[in-house]
Amino acid sequence: MAQYNAKQQFTIPRQIVLKNGVNVETLAGDKTLDKSSSMIQILDPDGAERIINLPPAKDGMIFWITNTAAGAFDLTVTKPDTSTIAVSQGEGMMIVADSVNWYQVFKA
Repeated sequence: MAQYNAKQQFTIPRQIVLKNGVNVETLAGDKTLDKSSSMIQILDPDGAERIINLPPAKDGMIFWITNTAAGAFDLTVTKPDTSTIAVSQGEGMMIVADSVNWYQVFKA
């Protein structure tokens, strides 16, 4: 079981700002995310179904993916094990990894 190794909590006294942490993009094709990709992906599939490929799982990696399609076009999030999660128009999801697998935390 994973656990924190510090004895006391760490307090952040200010707002956290993720420099280059948000990517707003109109897709012209499928997209592959990697360790340098923005954690928050706000994506418009631009009139077609699109595939979003996740990188290999790395402990603690997180992506928030939102579909801003103007029509009923899905984003299909594909894990390295080839299982998929559809993110429909107006939906968003959070997906996290441990050192082995990706896990969908929620989708709304």
